[in-house]
Amino acid sequence: MALHLCRPTYYSPNNKVSVNNLKIPIVFILVFCLQGCVLSPVERTHKLATKLGFERQILKSADFRHLAYFSNIKSEKKTLHVYLEGDGLPWVSPQKISADPTSRSPVMLPLMAMDNQPAVYIGRPCYLGFSEDPGCNASLWTFSRYSRKVVNGMTEVIQQVLSRYGFTSVRLFGHSGGGTLAVLIARSLPETRAVVTLAGNLDVDAWAEYHHYTPLLGSLNPVKGVALNPAIYQLHLQASNDEVVPPRLAQKWVARQTNTDVCLYPEFDHGCCWGDIWPKVLAQISRGLGQGFCSYD
Repeated sequence: MALHLCRPTYYSPNNKVSVNNLKIPIVFILVFCLQGCVLSPVERTHKLATKLGFERQILKSADFRHLAYFSNIKSEKKTLHVYLEGDGLPWVSPQKISADPTSRSPVMLPLMAMDNQPAVYIGRPCYLGFSEDPGCNASLWTFSRYSRKVVNGMTEVIQQVLSRYGFTSVRLFGHSGGGTLAVLIARSLPETRAVVTLAGNLDVDAWAEYHHYTPLLGSLNPVKGVALNPAIYQLHLQASNDEVVPPRLAQKWVARQTNTDVCLYPEFDHGCCWGDIWPKVLAQISRGLGQGFCSYD
């Protein structure tokens, strides 16, 4: 996290006032400066979304509020692209749960800015400033982060957007845990035509075992459910240097699917460098889906 230190307003190279002559302890000056310069994860996300020209809306499912950012939403195209962020920061340490799980470095917002299709970035329940909402508790971003309740809430607001703007089909894009949610949502969202995951966690139990984490007992595990409808095209983008979700953890999921491509990028890791390929991914999808996706230049 970069800290941008502010110069106190009373200072000028041409004046004779020095910090040493002031009655205010230097520690208070530094605290004041940092408070004015360091944005919260929610504020940083909103600042980035505003810079990218996205429209902010609050959507409501039966149990939760969801912050959403829209792009090209008034287009006459009938397919909506839905962007789902990763898990963010559920824990600040192995013993301490985060008070705000919002991602510190969003991956999907910058990718959506490259997309000319109507698109929406939808926040999870209790993320992006809503962690203290009624109905929210820490389990919803820790052990139950992929629970039926979370999946239902996300599915409901996507259906609202489809209905409100007249979209007839949807493609789901998810990074890391957002990929987990993408395949879970696709099972109950009949308008789904494609699912694209980036470093997606497709076997939650294997992931927890790999990291020696406590199992996410309140969550759904994609690999334990039925395979996706063969009419839904799946593209799973993986990074050779990914130590968060190693590519091999997806093998059991992929083995049970049809109409599926898997692309492995030797120079990438969990967070880098998806923007380098995203325009090509979008262009290929817009030309039509089919086997051999990873063969493009």
